[in-house]
Amino acid sequence: MNILILAGGSGTRLWPVSRTGKPKQLLQFIDNKTLLENTYARIRKHFQPRQIFVGTGKKIFPAIRSQVKGVPKTHFAIEPSLKDRGTAMGLAVLLMDHQYPGSSFTVNWSDHYIADEQAYFRTMDEADRLLQIQPENIIVVGVRPRFAHTGFEYLEPGRPIRFPGVGHARKLKSFKIRADRKTTEQYFKKGYLWNTGYLAATTTRFLELYKTHVPEVYKRLVQIRPALGTTKQQKTIDRIYPLMPKVDFETGFIKKLKQITVLEGAFDWIDVGSWKVVHDTISGGSGNIIKGRVEAIATEDSLIYNYEPDKLVATIGLKDVVVINTGDALLVADKGSSEEKIRDLITTLKRQKRLKRYL
Repeated sequence: MNILILAGGSGTRLWPVSRTGKPKQLLQFIDNKTLLENTYARIRKHFQPRQIFVGTGKKIFPAIRSQVKGVPKTHFAIEPSLKDRGTAMGLAVLLMDHQYPGSSFTVNWSDHYIADEQAYFRTMDEADRLLQIQPENIIVVGVRPRFAHTGFEYLEPGRPIRFPGVGHARKLKSFKIRADRKTTEQYFKKGYLWNTGYLAATTTRFLELYKTHVPEVYKRLVQIRPALGTTKQQKTIDRIYPLMPKVDFETGFIKKLKQITVLEGAFDWIDVGSWKVVHDTISGGSGNIIKGRVEAIATEDSLIYNYEPDKLVATIGLKDVVVINTGDALLVADKGSSEEKIRDLITTLKRQKRLKRYL
């Protein structure tokens, strides 16, 4: 089995540190390694470099490649312009199928945190065994939620399925997009799973999905295929890829397919997608998390990151607050609502020409 690391996103919910030119996967949030470096170190415990493919954008490709040393240059699917995940995965899987025709693969993200790595690897091995039995299968991975998170999508598991050497496999009954607090709490009570975004399939089956459900993308992939492995590969991708529409994988495929298997992973999983998640991952949910020159007086359960070494950030009497100070921007936000409200802020920055330079 091969593995695809998706590393092309921008991570806007971690603004003002994560920016268009230096997205979150290239930055340090949890420890002294970047999110991508942590992901790669974990994957290398189970996969060889020749089994690893990376999907990323052209602008950040040099930085991405420097953090995943050993991965062959031919294993990078480089987008000239960023599309949604469904389109990006099509290009990466096309490249994988060219080098390993009909092979099985799993998809991972560059910005996730997993505590129990062995449990994660067991789930990947189960997915591989299942594809050996049913190569036409599409497998998605869910984990038991710890609370009702409005920022995640949910999987409603159906009846159990029995496969040799595969545990906790069930039919996917329905896929739920992000919802409001009240709806999400109902998902939590009903035992729905968080959608990790991890999936497994064979390259043959995966490309068939494009042919059936998004032929406008498949048509362009077919045009790119003859150039793969030649000196014209990237120039051809640069010319044809921007002609493809943006395709969201979940709504473009998952919601249309009737035969999908859900594997429930028994590992702690976090999508490091907001400042609250960064705080809770490091602190366990309480206490202050501080980086840089900071004096926090009578301040509780807050995250305060100061990225300017010559500047002091002082707080007094704060609780459940996020304070992020960078060279050109300062964020002060309620920790609980920061994820949703930062999305609104980014929309505002995009709309105002004078503020776009802060993206």
